[in-house]
Amino acid sequence: MKLGIVLICASLVSLQGQPTRFVEHKDRDLARKAKEKVETACAETVTFEELTDEDYTKRREDLEMASADNIILTVLREADDPDEMNAAVQDKLANPGFLAFQAGPLVAFIFFLILYVLYFCWACLPCCWCSCCRRKRNCPKVVKFLFMLLLAAIILGLVIAASLSIRGFNAASSGFKLTQCTAAQLVNDTMGGNPEQNILGVIRTLEVFQELKDSLDPGSDFLIELERILTNTKPISDAVVVASATMSNLKAMMEAPGNVNPATTGGEDLLHKCELCTILAPSLTSAIDVLDNGVGAALAQTREVVSEQLQGDNLAKLSDSMLSGTAPLVELKTVVHSAFGPFVEQDTLEAITLQLDSIGTLSSVALIGVALLLALCSILTGICWICVDTHTAADGTSQHRRCTCRCAMCSWCCGCYYMLFVLLISGIMTAASIPLSSICLVLEDVNGELIRDIAAPLELNISGPEGDMMISMVEKCFRNPDPMAQPKILDLITVPGETPGTSITMYELIVNQTQQSVNAQFDALTQQLSTGDATLWNNDSPVKQLADTLSTTPLSSMLLPDAQKLADDPMKFGALAGSTLDAYLLSGGSCDSLPIASDAGFGADLDGKTIEGVSNFGSALRGLTGSVPDAGSPTTCTPPTGKATCTTADPVCEAGNNLMDLKLKLRDGNIFKCWEFRKNNAVCNVNTQNGMGPGGSNGCLVDGAMESREYACNIDDFSQMVSGYYASALQTAFQDLDAKTASLMDDISADLKVLVNEQVIRKITNVANGLTCGFLGDAYQGVLDGLCYGGVWGFQAMSASYVACAVLTIFLVILTFIVWRIAYDNVLMNSSDPITRYTE
Repeated sequence: MKLGIVLICASLVSLQGQPTRFVEHKDRDLARKAKEKVETACAETVTFEELTDEDYTKRREDLEMASADNIILTVLREADDPDEMNAAVQDKLANPGFLAFQAGPLVAFIFFLILYVLYFCWACLPCCWCSCCRRKRNCPKVVKFLFMLLLAAIILGLVIAASLSIRGFNAASSGFKLTQCTAAQLVNDTMGGNPEQNILGVIRTLEVFQELKDSLDPGSDFLIELERILTNTKPISDAVVVASATMSNLKAMMEAPGNVNPATTGGEDLLHKCELCTILAPSLTSAIDVLDNGVGAALAQTREVVSEQLQGDNLAKLSDSMLSGTAPLVELKTVVHSAFGPFVEQDTLEAITLQLDSIGTLSSVALIGVALLLALCSILTGICWICVDTHTAADGTSQHRRCTCRCAMCSWCCGCYYMLFVLLISGIMTAASIPLSSICLVLEDVNGELIRDIAAPLELNISGPEGDMMISMVEKCFRNPDPMAQPKILDLITVPGETPGTSITMYELIVNQTQQSVNAQFDALTQQLSTGDATLWNNDSPVKQLADTLSTTPLSSMLLPDAQKLADDPMKFGALAGSTLDAYLLSGGSCDSLPIASDAGFGADLDGKTIEGVSNFGSALRGLTGSVPDAGSPTTCTPPTGKATCTTADPVCEAGNNLMDLKLKLRDGNIFKCWEFRKNNAVCNVNTQNGMGPGGSNGCLVDGAMESREYACNIDDFSQMVSGYYASALQTAFQDLDAKTASLMDDISADLKVLVNEQVIRKITNVANGLTCGFLGDAYQGVLDGLCYGGVWGFQAMSASYVACAVLTIFLVILTFIVWRIAYDNVLMNSSDPITRYTE
């Protein structure tokens, strides 16, 4: 038993065994035939009655009445496995007794056939009548006129009922024609697409997926070319990594709490702070922003996004999704082949329509014609009975004419044949309407709940994601309650997610994760190319300005006493203010003094000032009146200086010693944090490595990354790393990045973009936007309207009109039989020996 719902469900849920190629020759052949069928079946304007909601409700009630309580659904719900279903089908649908019992006209046909054979067939023979019942009956005119009224009512009803068969015939004929057209359109749009409605079609979609899969297979031309471009452009990613790592290390050194506010290894606060670290914080942020938002970084980021999405695990996942994700699409075309292909590939429905067109009208006219002949004969019977039933014989007696009984006998006898014929035809049509009506109800009511109810006998595996996909596709595509909805099929197909046990839609995978991420990066690159600066090392660049400031401003000189902290301890440092040592409140940790240019931009407290060095401070301290050098506290400067031995109670000398003590601790020991690059367990200096320029990468890179190490360093190493090494490293790294940006810009912004767009992105866009299934709901409803609410309902309506004709004919037979019996007895009673006289 091939039911539409069975085909839809079974095909959608079967997700194994798809062909190696997504599209086969038979698919293209079906699409071609569907297009041809649309041109022929839809060329003729099909006049199908526009149905209102009330019409749908009434016709559904008619289908429910004709379906034997929806016998198909009952069988499917009661069966627990295919064997039980087949047994139930054999017991009911394939059992003539069941169909005959359900088809009342067949039962009536058998009953009246037996009655006719046993009684009416012999009723006209005088020998079959009891002589005691025979008598002459004279009916008054009122009875005869009442007979004519009843006869007229029956005849009118008979003609109307016979005429109604034409309505059923027209509904069936136009319904089947509409089914041919809508089914062909459904197959054509589903398989071949419809550009006017922006429908891509399953075949083209699968072709695109096939092209994508072929492009993503190892060894494909696309992957070979992609690998070539990514390999050739890797130096720009390396250059960005080197520049970014250099900036990160510099930032880490200038923001480390122990470097900004140094303390001894024991945790003693040295009451100094890195003023340059604070001053250059905005410049450092600006330099990092320039790098992050520069053309070089955008090129590298674009390259990395493409590499991430189209290489490695993501490539394998995307390639695998072409198989798992397209399986429902492959099965969708299987559904179209199985459920709707016969409408296109076979001419059965067309042959039925031609038969209806050729003999349907004729049969309806014949039905009406015979009914009119019966009506005419019955009317003649009534006229004869009323007007010419008797005449005066030669002997002056009143005799009954035979015309009345003959017309009456002709009427009831022909009526019996007519009744038996229409009962037989209507019975056959009613029996055929039972499974057809039930199938229509199942197709009309199909949804997720119904599919779950009937899954067992149909062996549908609706568990897991496959079952969810199948049910979602039925509910969203075929039976969506929103007629304006245009669900994307890729949103209904799920594939395994990154986390075990989770899933994502095919749309999320190939559009959100692949297309949008790649497109967004190319869009950002385009924006950067139009507004960004391809050269990051120039006189106006924050990076060069930062490097210049670092190289001309020793960081050790900018480790200044924290004025607020000194002011918080006046007992130790209060005497310095306004004294001969007042100038040394602005002294750094460097041995040498540092004059600050007036336009340095360090602020009013520093611009145009001289930051005193430890050497000058020590000389001034030891040169105070009443003090002598403290030989036990030399600095690491040359010449060595240090604290003084105050020979008198001089608060200035004591305060100076307290400040010098902090300077000595600042310069003594590895209390600062430095960062360096390492490779193969050795220091690697970025500014001295080979590989600079368009064709190479910095030698400090290890597998595309930079290895950094934090270590403890003294003030001079700290200052040298920042002001010397990192100032030089910035120049080296950013000049290298500029060179690679200029050299490789076209390879990424043009060649890589064109390759990825042509081979992946454009195809994904076409599939994502063009593969909707909202049209399936309209087409499916069109098939239901034509097949069920037109064809099957018209078939059932014709059967109902035939039954009405049979019932009215029964009353006509009874009525004319009574008249015949009266007229026949009257004729037989014309003589004293009626039988002999009649037979003579």
